[in-house]
Amino acid sequence: MDAARQVRGLSSHDRLMRMLSPAVRTSLAVINWLCAPFTVHPSATVLPIGAPDMPATPIREVEAALSELDQKKQEWVALSADERADLVQLCLDKVVDVAREASLAGVAAHGSYGTGLTGEEMMNWTPVVMGMSDFVRSLRAHGQPAPIALWQRPNGQYAAEVFPQGMMECLFPGARGEVWIQQGKEPTQGRLYRDKNSTDKTKSGAVGLVLGAGNHVNIVIADILHMLLVEDQVVIVKMNPVNAFYGPYVEKALSAFHSRGFVKIVYGGADVGSFLCKSPMIAAVHLTGAEQTFNAIVWGGQPGAGKKPLDKIVSGELGCITPCIVFPGQWSESDLKRQAHSVAAGMIGNCSHNCCAHEIIVTSKDWPQRASFISHLRAALAKAPRRVAWYPRSREHYQKFFEEFPGAEKLGTGGSGQEDDPTSPWGFASGLSPEEAQTKRENWCGVLQEVCLPDCGKDIDKFCTEAVSFANDRCWGTLSCSMMVHPGTQRDSQHVVDRALEGLKYGTIVVNGPAYTGFGVMPLTWGAYPGNTLESIGSGNCFVHNTYLFDHPEKSVLRMPWVALPKPYWSHSFSNLEKTMDAALRFMARPSVVNLSKVILPACRSTM
Repeated sequence: MDAARQVRGLSSHDRLMRMLSPAVRTSLAVINWLCAPFTVHPSATVLPIGAPDMPATPIREVEAALSELDQKKQEWVALSADERADLVQLCLDKVVDVAREASLAGVAAHGSYGTGLTGEEMMNWTPVVMGMSDFVRSLRAHGQPAPIALWQRPNGQYAAEVFPQGMMECLFPGARGEVWIQQGKEPTQGRLYRDKNSTDKTKSGAVGLVLGAGNHVNIVIADILHMLLVEDQVVIVKMNPVNAFYGPYVEKALSAFHSRGFVKIVYGGADVGSFLCKSPMIAAVHLTGAEQTFNAIVWGGQPGAGKKPLDKIVSGELGCITPCIVFPGQWSESDLKRQAHSVAAGMIGNCSHNCCAHEIIVTSKDWPQRASFISHLRAALAKAPRRVAWYPRSREHYQKFFEEFPGAEKLGTGGSGQEDDPTSPWGFASGLSPEEAQTKRENWCGVLQEVCLPDCGKDIDKFCTEAVSFANDRCWGTLSCSMMVHPGTQRDSQHVVDRALEGLKYGTIVVNGPAYTGFGVMPLTWGAYPGNTLESIGSGNCFVHNTYLFDHPEKSVLRMPWVALPKPYWSHSFSNLEKTMDAALRFMARPSVVNLSKVILPACRSTM
């Protein structure tokens, strides 16, 4: 904590958990060692067979759904925070069973690659369960949940520690999640619920539209919860045709809201989406998708002189070229191997169909251990099973990458080698200069670039300045990034690390972990760094997640331990992920020592 002035210290419960954290880490290390002879080997690869098509909802039924929501909007705004918490709790009580059922459907659509049949699909539900649990706590506190700690940074900016709280410390020992507040703003929370407790009892209700993301079901559910609980709107959801098969599971997961008429789900393509966006009953539109889609909704195409935007509130999270900055230092061989594996995991997950997938690694050309690190990264990619790129147009992006970088390596295990092989090797272009790298668009497929910054020598200050400048000024987007920093570097050059965290203009920064881990920690904010406009929307214009309901967030920082214990659940090679995630979801829904023990044992039996 780079505190200049602590405002609120740890609660007695959190202080106790922090005191126990070293003992927890030691115990996990011992259990890991004891479980070594009993590790679970990777499961067989299961290739996707495709998802069932969901027929488009007829426009007359869409109109009927809108009318029903319009009649429910006043009932929704009149509900108290406690009544809303009751509804979320009803969802939380059932969501783990829904996750298991939905994950089987997800495997059919996306495949399974060594983590147990439904391991990765089950992991994708952790943000849903964590978010529901956190929202229950926040709503019980009437929108004013106390952060773990609150302080002012040396520049006067407020920062709040929000993760892990309570027994979650045992599942993520050594991790620390922070929300930084915009400079000059107070760390206020839950404006909506403060207003509900004020004299204003006549607020008009509204109907919001969520255009669902196509790559993850957890995004769809998180966006719905945001519109309900933060924007105070009843919600109609148009599922993305890519993952419309998840629609019935979204309905089940949010059955408490759906049965009361506060959420409606419809299906269809651009025609249904256009109809909804233009409907006079829709007050606001939220999407997770592409910049081009956002501009089509707001401007009817690209923004231009004389054009008038859509007369509605439109918010979005729109992707990013995610850089991973590797700070030079004195690393052991095991450090090099472990962190290279982590960088690879940040690209491989979900076949790289993530807005937070690592796309560019930034290294110092003068780092003596650079060649060894890249060798370990190459080995991690070579060992990873090839996957089927299932997202539309991702194969086109993949081919374009190799046209731009014909010398890029193709790595990975498996695959038939035949022309009709549906899997694709992982692409890796290393040793690029900043000018050679492709930094203007998301690749959205399994490819990675390494950019070497020249002339930094042993000057960590200069590398920091050059790396931050490259990430901010050359890489498109401001959604998330990551940094790999040795504990020795953090200790000896703390001012440099702090300067990087302060200077990086990204909505979420992860230290010593893949960038996508920041997405999964729901107390953190998720969204573009503030400052984008409708005319130049970039990565978007809003924050979601944010279960502590901060009114003025600037960015979130997730600090992960250099060595994750028991093992990093988020790794693409976590062999016992299916059993671990089944237990972890139940623990997140109902934290207890018994449920925690059911997570630790299968986690320690995983290979890496």
